[in-house]
Amino acid sequence: KNKKMANLKFSQFTEQTDPANVAFVVGYNGSTNVKIDPANIGGGLFEGLSGTTVITQRKGSGSATGYQSTLSGGSGCYSQAAYSTVGGGYKNTASSYASTVSGGINNVAINNYFATVGGGGYNSASGYASSVGGGRYNSATGRFAAIACGSYNVSSGVDSAILGGMYNTASGYRSTIGGGSNNTATGAFSFVGGGMYNNNAGTDSTIIGGRNNVIESSASFATVSGYGNRVIAANSSSHILGDNITSDRANTTFVENLSIKSIPTSSTGLPAGSVWSSGNVLNIV
Repeated sequence: KNKKMANLKFSQFTEQTDPANVAFVVGYNGSTNVKIDPANIGGGLFEGLSGTTVITQRKGSGSATGYQSTLSGGSGCYSQAAYSTVGGGYKNTASSYASTVSGGINNVAINNYFATVGGGGYNSASGYASSVGGGRYNSATGRFAAIACGSYNVSSGVDSAILGGMYNTASGYRSTIGGGSNNTATGAFSFVGGGMYNNNAGTDSTIIGGRNNVIESSASFATVSGYGNRVIAANSSSHILGDNITSDRANTTFVENLSIKSIPTSSTGLPAGSVWSSGNVLNIV
């Protein structure tokens, strides 16, 4: 029958090591009251305070050495900076101030404050307040850079973001890639929605999707969708919809073929620049 121990101070307990099992024992008045035996709890569990470091870990799993750092579980994990946290997983490391690795395998949050990796494998968040949500082999190196998921993506621009896909690079200031593969967004505020092998170096420019499209550097406010299209640097505010078209002037929309299914038959009420039809003849107001 268990006996209750009331109003006892911790100083009244004694601690000892059981040489047979290498266990931690807490006893009172010659009896054993608490025994933590590594042989019986799946590798050993230790919880407590080490100076100002909070540790909760399994034996042999790593260490939490930073000020107010936390290691909750896993194996081969390290929480090394002040206020850093590793939730679990395998061989994860949080070594920058207030950095976090929630789980996964071989993920690192390093070099800059507030870096975060949510999970996945072999991901790295090293920019200030950068984050990688998951996936594998992703790297967020820019300040406030973010990668949601995918594989082998690099978000290196300030405030840049990659939502998914693989082998994508967002290096422009506040550039964004939605997905796809082998796309690059190097211009400031540039956007690539998806597709493959698209390169947006323009400012405030957009490649909606498709393949092998290019917006050259210094071309701003351009839009492209299709295959093999190019907006050259001098042609800002050019827009291409189609395949294998190269812009040749600014402030122009380029298409391969244009089919108008409904067109006004009178110019009445139309603003300047509007197209209308008189019989089989097109007219411009």
